[in-house]
Amino acid sequence: MDIKFPVQKPEMYRPADALPPNEASVSPIGGEQKEDMLDTISFWIVLGLAFLLPIFFLPIGHLSILFSKNILLSMAMFITSTLWFFARLKKGEFVIPKTFLFAAGAIILLVFLISSFLSSVPQVSFLGVGSEIGTFFSLAILFSLFFFASLFFQSKKRILLLYTALAAAFFVVALFQIVRLFGGVTAIPLDFFANATSNLLGGWNELGVFFGMAAIWALLSLGMFSSHGRFRWFLYFLLAASLFLVGVVNFTLVWEVLGFFALVIFVYTFSFKKDFGRIGGSTEKLRGVPIAPLVLLGLSVLAILGSSFVGNFVSSKFHIEYVEARPTLGTTVMLFKETIAEHPIFGIGPNRFINQWLLSKPDGVNASPFWDVNFSFGISTIATFAITTGIAGLLAWIVFLGGIILVGFRTLFAFSADRLSHYLVVSSFFLSLYLWIFMFLYVPSNAMVALTFLVTGAWIGLLTSLGIYKQFRFSFAKNPQRSFVSVLTLLVLIIGSITGGYMMWQKFNAAVLFEKSAVSFASGDIADASASMNRAAKLGNHAVYYRSLADLNIAELGVIINEKNLSVDEARSRFQTTLGLAIDNARQAIMYDPTDYLNLISLARVYESVVPLGIAGAYDNAKRAYEEALKYNPKSPVMELNLARLALSQGTKGHDEARAHIAQALALKNNYTDAIFLLSRIEADEGKIADAISSAEIASLISPNDTGLFLHLGLLRYTNKDYEGAISALERAVQLQPNYANAKYFLGLSYAQVGKTFNAIIQFEDIAKSNPENSDVKKIIANLRAGKAAFAAGEAPTPDKRKTPPIQEQ
Repeated sequence: MDIKFPVQKPEMYRPADALPPNEASVSPIGGEQKEDMLDTISFWIVLGLAFLLPIFFLPIGHLSILFSKNILLSMAMFITSTLWFFARLKKGEFVIPKTFLFAAGAIILLVFLISSFLSSVPQVSFLGVGSEIGTFFSLAILFSLFFFASLFFQSKKRILLLYTALAAAFFVVALFQIVRLFGGVTAIPLDFFANATSNLLGGWNELGVFFGMAAIWALLSLGMFSSHGRFRWFLYFLLAASLFLVGVVNFTLVWEVLGFFALVIFVYTFSFKKDFGRIGGSTEKLRGVPIAPLVLLGLSVLAILGSSFVGNFVSSKFHIEYVEARPTLGTTVMLFKETIAEHPIFGIGPNRFINQWLLSKPDGVNASPFWDVNFSFGISTIATFAITTGIAGLLAWIVFLGGIILVGFRTLFAFSADRLSHYLVVSSFFLSLYLWIFMFLYVPSNAMVALTFLVTGAWIGLLTSLGIYKQFRFSFAKNPQRSFVSVLTLLVLIIGSITGGYMMWQKFNAAVLFEKSAVSFASGDIADASASMNRAAKLGNHAVYYRSLADLNIAELGVIINEKNLSVDEARSRFQTTLGLAIDNARQAIMYDPTDYLNLISLARVYESVVPLGIAGAYDNAKRAYEEALKYNPKSPVMELNLARLALSQGTKGHDEARAHIAQALALKNNYTDAIFLLSRIEADEGKIADAISSAEIASLISPNDTGLFLHLGLLRYTNKDYEGAISALERAVQLQPNYANAKYFLGLSYAQVGKTFNAIIQFEDIAKSNPENSDVKKIIANLRAGKAAFAAGEAPTPDKRKTPPIQEQ
């Protein structure tokens, strides 16, 4: 390691016992040298990120908060890098910390670069849609932030400004969330934040991580200062408010990490309290046992043990329901093993975890509520990077993070005469460590990941100002050869920064146009929606825009078919043109990423939409595209059901093929409601319900715990008007799976048919809790309460006449 304590100027930073009382350290940089105006502007941009990243959003339609924060970060870094490169041209020299961590970070970027080149879809790995964390582009942005933070925070004053910016962000986010908690979601009238868990950070658990960070900072400040007055009261207030919000979020991992830090801080402050005095180097020592860490440790233990109680209280008090799913550690390790078996060195490629997930998804996942979730990350961010960049990526991250931990622990046991310096070193390291722990154990969103790199960079800058890191100085102004190469390199970097900023701006505009298209389509203006989406596709050049264009083209085909004022020739011409556009757009999506099953499904749906019109080759092309999609998502029952529905478009001659695909779908997920519903419709159409019931009854004896089988039997009996028999089967399905909405739906209808109206209402009211927007359920409840049949004449088709399940399973 190149990390060592200075020996030429031992007064800067050395063991506490060697320091004479009130001796102050002197920073080799300290922010006191005259700074170029461009560097000053760059500093304020980076400092502004510390405040803005947690709270920034753009209220544009349904534009993701994460995308808003990513565009802020990206544009800030491109502007900062451009200004810094120009400043270096003016000064004629580079001065950067001489730290091993820069080399380790460069190795990580190199691994991501090579892995992106070797990826099956380089454009996905390099840039993607623009908001992903795992691309080479996003890692380059993050390490740029780390680099510039280490340059611009080389003084105690600037570190204190960073803490002030973070404290301001803590205050704004806390105020925003507390007002919404006690005043309701309408207390702050922003449509962008529609539910109780909506917040400025993004994800609900992100809020807990963020305020856990605030609690750590407050705890360290209380433990290392003997200050009194307003500042200490402010720290207690911040600690209390942070812990309250951590409790509301009730994310167990945050409490576990807080408990760990509380224990470490208690031991640290208790063991070295004789070395901690007031800010400014007072000889007053801290006395007694540090209480705050012990209190936090106790609260953490109670919160962990009583997480269910806390969750129920928060849910009832603030009407908060939140579920977050990630692949387990075991699943992530399994995916890593399967990845390195084929791509050992550089992995499957950055930003392509989802591809490995779809190919290697454990069979048991299909029995869970998350069976149709396409996970983009594993159990944690770093674990995901290990899968996408292979053994090389994993080793690179271990070296980088190992270096941070090694340097951090070495600095914990050295004390400066300047108590403020020591406090800043310890607190910035602990904050960095806290954030990196979540990178290892969780999947933080853009804002928290960016803060991780920013705080770590600031910590490196502080260590540089204290002399723990030397400075590397490279002057080229007076050397013609150096000057030529350096100026040329800087100009290339400036052009690269401007180009990167322009590309990111295009990605942002594409996302805005995508939202505008969605609004136009919702209002029924397909032409305007198509125009906006075409512009988005040209700017964003991503498969999601081409898929959306294909969907809009299919909608246009429907409009043309139903248009009464067109001549036959005009209708034919428009239809052929629009169909050609739909096919081209779907193929453009496939060209962008041929391994994304959604792109292949897009093409299949285009052809499937015109199969009923008897267009030659449509059925075969649709089937071929669906079968190709199945190769990239082989464990999803949806793929088989798509083929089953396509087969049914051929009429009765497609029944056998449809049955075969339905059987495959049910083999993957035995309670797959859509497949069961479709199978029941086939059997009803064939008039073989009695035989089907007999077969289902025998199967239910063999498999008495198969929820899907009992739903199937219940549907068949309901269709056969054997309502008592349907009740028996459906009650068993609900007993096996209490939240089975479609089973409850038909159970309620069966109760209504035999006069058990009260029991029927109970079933539908239960369904309404999880499906509050379902209009059919509302009508049924109203009709039953009024003493009418479940479906009044003309309101809706009876459910046994539907082609799809009445309830979309949650």
